[in-house]
Amino acid sequence: MSNQLQSSPPPPAPLFILRGHSSQIHALTFLRQNSRLLTADSDGYVILWNIPTRRPVAAWKAHESAVLEVAVWGDNKIITHGRDNKLLVWKLGPEEEAGMDTITPADAQLGLGRTWRKPWLLNSLEVNALNFCGFAASPSTSGHAALTTSSIFVVFPSNMDSESVDIWKLPEQQRVYAGIKARDIQTGMAMSLRLFWLDEKSLALAAGYESGHVCLYVRDTSQEVAEWKMWFARKEHSQPVLSIALSPDHRYVLSSSADANIVKHSIPTDASDDSRMKIMDTKHSGQQSIRIRDDGKLFATGGWDKMVRVYSMKTMKELAVLKWHREGVYAVGFGTTKSPGQNAQSVYSQQTSTASDTVAMPELVQTLSTASTSGYLTLEQRRDERETCRHWIAAGAKDGKVSLWEIY
Repeated sequence: MSNQLQSSPPPPAPLFILRGHSSQIHALTFLRQNSRLLTADSDGYVILWNIPTRRPVAAWKAHESAVLEVAVWGDNKIITHGRDNKLLVWKLGPEEEAGMDTITPADAQLGLGRTWRKPWLLNSLEVNALNFCGFAASPSTSGHAALTTSSIFVVFPSNMDSESVDIWKLPEQQRVYAGIKARDIQTGMAMSLRLFWLDEKSLALAAGYESGHVCLYVRDTSQEVAEWKMWFARKEHSQPVLSIALSPDHRYVLSSSADANIVKHSIPTDASDDSRMKIMDTKHSGQQSIRIRDDGKLFATGGWDKMVRVYSMKTMKELAVLKWHREGVYAVGFGTTKSPGQNAQSVYSQQTSTASDTVAMPELVQTLSTASTSGYLTLEQRRDERETCRHWIAAGAKDGKVSLWEIY
């Protein structure tokens, strides 16, 4: 009996495996309050999955070569960046899903000459994709936590110099800042980027490089002729930086590399602030992807060793190892964290939008919290509520499969 009590719990298992791609997964992201997952592969295909049903709702060939990065802009726009030197903005909201193809590239019955129906293309930019560095995006004005603004900034390596990066504004397709780079050190090519606002006038760019450097550049946007200032340049990696992640409160940047180190960089309050770093030797080289959950409590890595590892953001201690894939994990992503009732509130708002407003807010909250027991939600809505409120983490691997896990 004592041996049974002291035995280790069984290792976690994925809740579901999405099998739709026929080549390695390079990028993924959750959207629409965890109801959808967007995945992209090395053949240029993109699949939009319905998470509650685990089925594709759209699939198309977005690029003629590998997709490097994807992002969601508002409720109905998707941005993809491919190695075909194109950054594309697609219109694909809930209302457009019905007309999309749902046959995935992995379907064994597909012919090689099949043409997928594509969403409406809104913008197309010619970009540099020679160094595998995916784009990053930010609202074009401060005060917004997500890409919900009508215009945004996108940043990617310069077409003229792979050590430099340029920032463009969409949908205007206008270059607003050019040639941002370290002037006094040799960094090699940019490998990973994050763009964000430090305050209402300070636009910041964190960049990881081929040399192992991580640099932070800041520009005062209130001045028309201000230069980008380099606030720090840190080299705590012996190999190229593979991925960087920004904490939700913009206080930290995490970097992972082809070496075994994960580095937590404190973001200073000004150029003279020598903020601290925390370096962790994971003993596992090749952490290809690193992401931080939206509550700032956890971060996860996907590695060449086929594992997904989950860590505490505060202590940087390893909390879980998720093992299922038989080949390297190249992309990880967290769903949004939310409590039961948020989806019910959305459903309630939609169904009562044309009715008179006769329910007081306290009564509305009580109605939503007891919706399941009162029979207000349909079976489908209850399923959607349950599935989208899970604390999801998704992992895409070289084997072309996407594993879905629920953790913490």
